[in-house]
Amino acid sequence: MTEPFGPIDNGPDPGEALAGYLAEQHAVQALRDRPQPEAPWPATDNPMLDYLLDEAGALVAEHGPEAALLWLAVHAWREGAIDDRARIVRSLQG
Repeated sequence: MTEPFGPIDNGPDPGEALAGYLAEQHAVQALRDRPQPEAPWPATDNPMLDYLLDEAGALVAEHGPEAALLWLAVHAWREGAIDDRARIVRSLQG
């Protein structure tokens, strides 16, 4: 298991931090606005989902809910990117 991250620190106003983050990513806004071709979440029987939830649950007991949520968000984001890249490779392979 990867060690949990430190506390989340987006400054005094997380909304302001998000606005700055999104402003830097204006080139990909069209991707966010497009409808999803399929559900952007895994099936309920996905083994990676089960692993992530199990690890996050263990982190709650050991490090608290904030560390567990941050760990889960970061790893789910990563797994989502990996899954999307795999989908693209599969579509290119025909």
